[in-house]
Amino acid sequence: MFADSALMSPDFDEEAYLRYALHDPNCQAEQARLASCVKAVREEVHKILSENAEDMLQQVTAACRAQRDVAAVRQATFSLMGSTNRLRHTIQEPYRVISANITKLGNMNAAINILRSILKFIGLTTRLKSQPSQDLARASRTLREVEELLQTSNIKGIEVVDNRIDTVERAAVTIRTKAQEMLRHGDAQDASGVAISLQCLFTLGLLPRVLGSLMTEQKREVIRSLMRDLDPQTIVDEVNHGGSSATNDMNLRMREVLFSR
Repeated sequence: MFADSALMSPDFDEEAYLRYALHDPNCQAEQARLASCVKAVREEVHKILSENAEDMLQQVTAACRAQRDVAAVRQATFSLMGSTNRLRHTIQEPYRVISANITKLGNMNAAINILRSILKFIGLTTRLKSQPSQDLARASRTLREVEELLQTSNIKGIEVVDNRIDTVERAAVTIRTKAQEMLRHGDAQDASGVAISLQCLFTLGLLPRVLGSLMTEQKREVIRSLMRDLDPQTIVDEVNHGGSSATNDMNLRMREVLFSR
C-alpha cells in the first residue's frame, strides 16, 4: 500500500502505483485518498505562495525592469551601430576622394617629370649635334649631361628618345676617340690640347682608365726600345764592324735611350 507521503514524494513511481490501484478492490477509498492528497498539495502551494508573495513580486518587478533595460540597451546599440555606419560613410567617402586625387596628382607629377626629362634630353642632343667637333670641352660636358639624364630618368623606351640614342652614341664615340688621340699624341708644345683632352676625359669619367692604359702603353714602348737598343748581339756587331766611330755612336745612342725617355 502506498502511503500519503509516498504519493507526494519526488521519487513517486507512477507505474508501480497504477499496478497497485488496478488491483485494489476498494477504488473509491483510493480516489478519496488521492483527492485528499491533491487538496493537501494545493494547500501547501497556496501556503508557499502566500509566504513568498512579496519576494516573488519583487523578483517579477526586477525581471520586468531588467527586460526594459535590456530593450533600452538593445535600442541604444542599434542606434550606435547606425551612427557608426553613417560616420564611417561620412569619413570613407572623403578619404576615397582624397586618395584618388592624391594618386592622380602623383601620376600627373610623374608624367610632368618625364616630359621635362624628354624636353631636356631633346635640347641636350640638339646642342650636342650642333656643337663643332673642335670644341671638345663643351661637347664632353653636354655628353656627360645626356648620360646622367639617361641614368637618372626613366625615359628609355620612348620613341622620341630612342630615335636620338644613335646620335648620342656616335657623338660619344667621336668625342672619346678624339680626346684620347689628343692626349696620346700631345707633347709639351701642345699644352692646350693636352689640357683639353684631360678635361674632356675627366668630365666623362674616363681619365683614370685612359691614363692607366696610356701609361701601360708607354711603359711597354720604353721596354721594347730598351731591349732593341741594348741588345748585346747588336752592340757586338756594331763594335766589330764600326770600330771607334761605331763605339762612339753606340755610347751616344745609349745616352739617348737612357736619358731622353
